[in-house]
Amino acid sequence: MTTFDRMTAALAAARLSQATAPRNIPAIADRAFVKFAQEVAAESGVDVLNHIVQQVRQHADLTRGRAA
Repeated sequence: MTTFDRMTAALAAARLSQATAPRNIPAIADRAFVKFAQEVAAESGVDVLNHIVQQVRQHADLTRGRAA
């Protein structure tokens, strides 16, 4: 995994954490998102990871009543 892929995975993990529970996310869940993002990026590529993040954020916006 390149440095760029690791940075992309870290950014994706932060976005997933924010989308799922912006104020109440424990550190252990945040680390789990980082591990998940790194595994997806390594196995399927950054494009798949970005698509997952986009879908989760869109769903989070809809459940909070904001237009996507």
